[in-house]
Amino acid sequence: MTENSEKRAASTQLLLIAVFVLLIITLITSPACSKNEIKANIAEEGGILAEVNGKTISTGELLKQYNLYYLISRFSRTSLKDLTINSYLDYYISELLLLREADAVKIGITQDQAKKEKERYLKLFRFPDEAFLKWLDSKSLTMEDAELYFKNKLILKRFYEKKFGAKKIPDEEAREYYKVNNEYYNRPAKIALSHILICHVESQGCKSDLSKVKAKELAESIRKSITPENFAEKAKRYSFDSTGQIGGSLGVITKGSAIPSLDKAAFSLKIGEISDPVESEHGYHILYITNKAEELSIPFEETRESIEYTLEEEHITLELLKYAEQIKKNAKIIKYSETDRKGSPDLKDQANIKKSTPPVKQYSTFKATGKDILRNSKGQPVIIMFSHIRCSFCKWIEETFDDTVMDYIKKGLIEAHHYDIQTKDDLLTPETETSIPEQYLKLFDHENPNSSTPCFNFGGMYFRLGVGYFDQDDLYAEEMEMRQIIEDLIRY
Repeated sequence: MTENSEKRAASTQLLLIAVFVLLIITLITSPACSKNEIKANIAEEGGILAEVNGKTISTGELLKQYNLYYLISRFSRTSLKDLTINSYLDYYISELLLLREADAVKIGITQDQAKKEKERYLKLFRFPDEAFLKWLDSKSLTMEDAELYFKNKLILKRFYEKKFGAKKIPDEEAREYYKVNNEYYNRPAKIALSHILICHVESQGCKSDLSKVKAKELAESIRKSITPENFAEKAKRYSFDSTGQIGGSLGVITKGSAIPSLDKAAFSLKIGEISDPVESEHGYHILYITNKAEELSIPFEETRESIEYTLEEEHITLELLKYAEQIKKNAKIIKYSETDRKGSPDLKDQANIKKSTPPVKQYSTFKATGKDILRNSKGQPVIIMFSHIRCSFCKWIEETFDDTVMDYIKKGLIEAHHYDIQTKDDLLTPETETSIPEQYLKLFDHENPNSSTPCFNFGGMYFRLGVGYFDQDDLYAEEMEMRQIIEDLIRY
């Protein structure tokens, strides 16, 4: 949470995630590390974090293994995002020692067993193969990487069973987990809704001199010329309510929360569809759906196995890491500090390593502007979010953006701003600003003729209007893409 979070108009709707206290399921062949500290530190291949019984742990594979861990663990809702690099390294060292112990007692897993474990996992957590492959490819990972991950995971589970016996999750514990995390399994449908409101003399809460008949005729006439591309412009021109100034956006609407006539009409639309005029006590509404998240309802019995899987991993992890503390007493472990890591540049100096123009890359939801990188006088890339106090999508994403960029600001790697386009205030600072620099306003207007929010500009090279992963309710995916772009920018 940023220090000035009280300046936000409302708190972000966060995806509920159950967090494991400890981690055991990472690869023996490479280290893992906290997301806040590793990803800016991997530009060079040869940096060494530690040595364990003569085996070096390098920084070269950190991002690869971090992405693999997070990609897989997010679906069983495990998370170690709050760990520092040193504490995460301690966990990895424990895992390395445990896997060595497992090898000493001849515990092995075949490639076929690892493949079946991967397939079981994807089925349990409803992760389609095609989507899994797409995620792997987006992070420069392969299916072989994933299968090796599951192979080591199985080895550790078998070692635990040999040492302590099989772990059985009581029914009441699984049910309690389901109850506590109910939001993950059951949530109502949601839509991103915009509208154009035409009022009449009989409307409630909306003043107009138009008769009811004339208001309906006007709404029908306007509807004939509306398209998704010009909806925001038409809303500014014709809508009788204040949302017209922000393109008619009503934000995110949960099914059952709107006026019945609007609720029924809006949730019957598909993404990108525009309704005919719909009557309510306020007048006639022309509705436009820009995004949609379907209702989710998973009964306990359908997800019992996945819950037991998650809880079993937590219990096994706790016991094995306790055991690892005993092994460490006889192990030769050397950890290198930030200043003496072999071949590893200090994070604070990362912004000064390179200053060339980054190659243009393709990202899932951000588009290339075709412009050169925008840097400040210190050579840091400039990252900007533009929001609006009435923008529900902004409220959904703003805390994720703020927390992400603050990580890099604190390390001196970037300059970042979060401007409220109405008040001109930079929400990342404790001060109250009243203007936005002209050069940044030009970035807001570029490729954004309707002044839509949220609007993002990363280093002048990449921009995005709106949010990318709302329909999956996936703030983690939002954060990962933002981090990927920022790290690509700061490497050059």
